[in-house]
Amino acid sequence: YPNAPTDDEMAQKRIHVVVSHCLKPLAWIERRLRAGGRWPPASLHVISKCNRTVAGAPATATVERLPNVGRCDHSYAHYLA
Repeated sequence: YPNAPTDDEMAQKRIHVVVSHCLKPLAWIERRLRAGGRWPPASLHVISKCNRTVAGAPATATVERLPNVGRCDHSYAHYLA
């Protein structure tokens, strides 16, 4: 990509990962974050919307529960607000 940041520029950025969760286990997240290890996230925030146990979330993740309203877009808007 012509305007993509360089690795050095990316190393100086703080990336925050937000996941909207309902039913499936989240063990894949930790594997995926390790696979892209050049830029570890500054934080991982899981928004659970189905009032169930969040299985497989990394120990460093914060978990927030919201009512199951508005699909995943609602989760991301809530996080940004």
